[in-house]
Amino acid sequence: MITQGRGSHRSEKDSWNSIRLFHLYRTGISALVFLMTFLDAVPGSLEFSNKQQFSVVALILLTINILLIPATFFRYVPFRKLVFGMVLMDVLGFVFLMHTSNGLQGGLGLLIIPSVAGASLLLPGTVALFFAALATLSVFAEVGYGILRDTY
Repeated sequence: MITQGRGSHRSEKDSWNSIRLFHLYRTGISALVFLMTFLDAVPGSLEFSNKQQFSVVALILLTINILLIPATFFRYVPFRKLVFGMVLMDVLGFVFLMHTSNGLQGGLGLLIIPSVAGASLLLPGTVALFFAALATLSVFAEVGYGILRDTY
């Protein structure tokens, strides 16, 4: 039996507490990525093909995460839609950050893994496979585009 889109193994209170923690992690990561570019504290392995675009995407990720705080803490959005939106935003945002930096070499693609793993814990079953497939295909598309542009 699935209740409000979460697994039957969890209570509603536990599910919402878990999504709050997941959202705090996501907000922290997006804040660190934005501060990293704002303060020019970029690690040596990360180079930018377009630093301005990278900064704008990092700011958009942070802004959306801040705007999602009321939806997460006061349950304005249904649980399943909120998780789907968060994962979709993370996958697309981090793939675009990969695109504006030096691709796979920068390591930003690794930030997709905890997002997909956390969402898979929140919505188990075939939805978890969908999240993993979406992330994999998105990274493959970025790498394919990089190969076509001769940047890899």
